[in-house]
Amino acid sequence: AGESLVGDIPLPDRGVGYYREVLEAARSLSLEATRNRALSPEDALVLHRFAGLCTSLESRWDVVERLLLRLPTTLTLPGFCRKNARIRPSASGTELLPLDFENAGWGQPVADLQHVDAARYVARVGPSWRLRSEDVVLAGTVGGALVSMKSVPGERSALLSEWPDRAARKLASYAESLERTLGALAGRGAS
Repeated sequence: AGESLVGDIPLPDRGVGYYREVLEAARSLSLEATRNRALSPEDALVLHRFAGLCTSLESRWDVVERLLLRLPTTLTLPGFCRKNARIRPSASGTELLPLDFENAGWGQPVADLQHVDAARYVARVGPSWRLRSEDVVLAGTVGGALVSMKSVPGERSALLSEWPDRAARKLASYAESLERTLGALAGRGAS
């Protein structure tokens, strides 16, 4: 139903262009942080590895973009989960009240798809949106990496501080998500 509301509610863009900017910002910050003299040699390697994986994803961006553009533009609520939702009775039945949706916007729901059962999702919305289960699975994998990269700017002060080790460990886990995404994208060309 969110697809029919695009443009009616003033929300920011959370589509392909937004995620390309997220990718560029994550890579840029990780490279900037490699100059921090407080980094251990291991942490410096993590940041270089993360930046390299961002570059690899950027080199495959045409595939990512084609995938994302197969998905509808709709309301996206990254971070929408049990703790960020309330259900309450209303005069018309039951209402769903999302909380903490400062990252909501209009775009492809890749961040939302990382936690769905692809077969059930496609059975429910596939006919309306002409989605294939494999596209939903891949979009969820890509979404996991994009959401991870979106978190990198929040680590800026820690990465540039005298104690960057905890933030560097976070980037190591984000790098794993990027590696999963690159592995899933391997062999996907013009499809």
